[in-house]
Amino acid sequence: MKIIKENKTSVCIEWSVEDIRSRGWICTDSEGMEVLHLMVKNHDANYGINWATLDNWCEAMNLKYENDEFIEQINNLKKWRLTNKKNK
Repeated sequence: MKIIKENKTSVCIEWSVEDIRSRGWICTDSEGMEVLHLMVKNHDANYGINWATLDNWCEAMNLKYENDEFIEQINNLKKWRLTNKKNK
């Protein structure tokens, strides 16, 4: 992620396939672009796009990860969220 354009009244932030790979996800350029397009198309303007959003879309697209420990952490977080939703 980087700022690619800035002027006195706006900024533009760029997400790339390299951002996906830098998180440890394994993808082709085409798969990475599909993730990025889905992420932008479906983003919630109230929350924006962040690293968690990127990871969620990579997982939704069934990308493989270099380190299985990370996937276990994501699954534990999902379980925690479900438990907290039920308790509210």
